[in-house]
Amino acid sequence: MLPGIEEELARNGDIRLNMGNKRRSRLGRGFLEIEANDGAVHRCEAADIGSAKLQSGLLFLTRKDAEPRFFGPLGSSGSLSFDLNSIQNSRLFLYAFEKLLNIKLA
Repeated sequence: MLPGIEEELARNGDIRLNMGNKRRSRLGRGFLEIEANDGAVHRCEAADIGSAKLQSGLLFLTRKDAEPRFFGPLGSSGSLSFDLNSIQNSRLFLYAFEKLLNIKLA
């Protein structure tokens, strides 16, 4: 799937991966969007992410300002975690996350 990333980026400006439960992630150069199961789209710029940690199959993201608006209803404390097993291709997601957002996972 790696060769297809550049094509999809050129075509859509992002890559899209299903997250289960009618949710999707979109990763583009410098941003991450999560589409909730109700269709609401929550966007976070890479510059706003203070930390990204991978632990026991979960990805934990925290905003630099850690205010209760991170990804809207998906994270009420300025942070968000989700199970990578729920993502269609978690290895591709992690690769794209680090490459497109220029954030190293701890």
